[in-house]
Amino acid sequence: MDVLSASYDDGKIAWYANDASGSFGSQQVISTLADGASSVYAADVDGDGAIDLLSASAADDKIAWYLNVRSAAPTVSPTTVSPTTNAPSTTSPTMPPTGSPTTESPTTGMHIG
Repeated sequence: MDVLSASYDDGKIAWYANDASGSFGSQQVISTLADGASSVYAADVDGDGAIDLLSASAADDKIAWYLNVRSAAPTVSPTTVSPTTNAPSTTSPTMPPTGSPTTESPTTGMHIG
């Protein structure tokens, strides 16, 4: 299992690949634009079979979706799902028939999408 991190002070979302020997590879920066990042969650948001990421960041009141574009080198395309108020975390996303991702911010219980 790989590891993800959300760093509040530098707004960094990062990924560390498990090398299957009990160690992890070097930090792979996904974004440095999650101002006040407080959580990151991995799931197949759009149902294409590739694991995408969601992050919540309180300082910029944002829940962002990082679409896994499945190229030869792992890359993501960030999209702000929705501004919210003091987004400390995010939960498992779902994809409704409209094709727009939705998720919930547990602090407000509001449906984001």
